[in-house]
Amino acid sequence: MLEVLSKDEINRYARKTGFVKIDSALDGVTFLKLLFHNSEKEKNMSLNLMRTGVVNDAGKHLSKQALDARFSKKSILFIKTIFEAYLQKMSLAMDAKNDRGWMDLFDRVLVKDGTRFDLPEAFAPYFKGFGGKCTSNSAICIQLEYDLKTGTIAEFKLTSANIPDCKDAQLTMDDIQTGDLILRDLGYSALNIFEATITKKAFFISKLNTQIAVFELKRGKYIPLDFKKLYKKMEQSACKTIELEVFIGKDKKIPTRLVLEPTPQEVYEERIRKNKKENLKKGCQMRAEYGHRQRFNCYITNIEKGILPPLAIRNIYRLRWQIELVFKQCKSTYHIDKTHKMKYERWITLFYARLLLILIHWQLYHITQTAKYNTENKLLSLAKCFISLQSKANKITALVGKHTAKIKETIQELISFIATGHDLETKKGKQSQQQIIDIIYCISK
Repeated sequence: MLEVLSKDEINRYARKTGFVKIDSALDGVTFLKLLFHNSEKEKNMSLNLMRTGVVNDAGKHLSKQALDARFSKKSILFIKTIFEAYLQKMSLAMDAKNDRGWMDLFDRVLVKDGTRFDLPEAFAPYFKGFGGKCTSNSAICIQLEYDLKTGTIAEFKLTSANIPDCKDAQLTMDDIQTGDLILRDLGYSALNIFEATITKKAFFISKLNTQIAVFELKRGKYIPLDFKKLYKKMEQSACKTIELEVFIGKDKKIPTRLVLEPTPQEVYEERIRKNKKENLKKGCQMRAEYGHRQRFNCYITNIEKGILPPLAIRNIYRLRWQIELVFKQCKSTYHIDKTHKMKYERWITLFYARLLLILIHWQLYHITQTAKYNTENKLLSLAKCFISLQSKANKITALVGKHTAKIKETIQELISFIATGHDLETKKGKQSQQQIIDIIYCISK
C-alpha cells in the first residue's frame, strides 16, 4: 500500500526529478523523513530545527544555508511526484465498496467542494487571491472530489483562490461517468453541467441556484414557477415537502425534479439579512423573486421518482457535508492553513508533504471503515481517526525508506488501532451519516 515510501521507490523518484544525492547528509530518503517530521508539527519548523533533525537522523553536519538551498524547483518536483504517485496507487488499491441500500443504485457517489485560505502576499505570482482591504492578494484553493462508496479520490488539485468553483466544474465535465451520482453545492451549479450529466446517463442532486429560471409546463406553454403562491399554498395545508416536475433554464429548459421544503422563519430572516448586507455593498436591491425563493430549501435532481422519493433526495444531499468535515479536519488537525514568512519553494514543498500525510491517513481511515461497516455495521468518526492518526504520525515518518514487510506491519498496526474506540456517534435529534446510508429508499429499480 505504501511502497512509495520504500527506499527503492524514493531513490527512483529522486533520480527521476533530479533531486539526487548531493551530499551524504541529505539524500532523498533523509529529506522525505525530514518533511514528514515537519508535518507532525502544528507549525512549520524553522530551518535551524530542521537542520538539527538532519544531524540527529543522518549523523552528518548540514548548514542552515545548505538546507535552505535544497528547497528548490527540484524539491517541489520531487515531493509532488511522490504525492501524485501515491494518489494514483491509492485509487487502484481502494476497491472495497459500500453498496448498502440506495448506494447500490449508483457506480460512484461523488461529493466535491473547495476550501480556500490566504497566503503571504509574496506568493501572489503562484496563487492569486481576491485582494482588497480584508483579504490577501495571494490565496490558495484545494479542489477535492471523492467517492463516498470507496473513499477513492477522483480529483485533488491546487488552484488560485480567485478561480470560481463553477469554472472548475465546467473544466472537469469530461470526468463524469455513466452511473455516477454527483452531490455538489450551489457554487458548482451550471446548466451545461446538468445537461452533460444527463447526456452521460449519470445523476445529480443539487441545491437550486436562485439565478436559474424555473418553469412548469402547462397546456403546452412554459410558465414561470410562482414561488410566492406555492409558499402560501404549502403554509395553508401545513405541507412539509412538495415535489414538482419542472424545467430549468431560460433557454435550454432542462427537465428536472424539484423538491421543496419550507424553511423555518428564523432561517428565512437570516437569509434575507445576509442578502441585504451584500446588496448594500454592491449598491443594488434584492429582487422580489429572490426573496420568495428564500422561503424554501430547493433541491433538483434527474433521478426518477420511482427510484428515490422526495425525502430521500433531501437526506442524500446532506451527505455532501461529509466533505466539509474533511476540510475542517485538514485545518484543525493538520493545520494546512497555518504558515509564516518563508521562500515559496520551501513552503510548497512542506505543504505537499503535509498533504501526502493526510492522504495516507485518509486511506487508512477508509480501508478500516469499509471493513468495519461490512462486518459490524458501524461507521468510524473521521475526526476521531484523524486526530488519533496524527498523534501517531511519527510512525509514518519512521517508515520512510523501510522495506515493504515493515511498512505492511506498521500499517496493519495503525488499522487495528483506529478500528477500536473510534466509532461515529449519533447526535440526539439529528440524522447521522449511517442512518442516511442504511435506509433503503429504493421503491423499484
